[in-house]
Amino acid sequence: MSDILYCFAGTGSFAVIASIISYFKPHSFDNLIQIVPSRKVK
Repeated sequence: MSDILYCFAGTGSFAVIASIISYFKPHSFDNLIQIVPSRKVK
């Protein structure tokens, strides 16, 4: 049970830190995950 709590605490702390970073730098996580690659417009 403690491993689930540690995982929850780690995920929660990452979410708080990521939201603070994205608040001050709005486009900092744009290239983190790309499911569908965007096409380049000529």
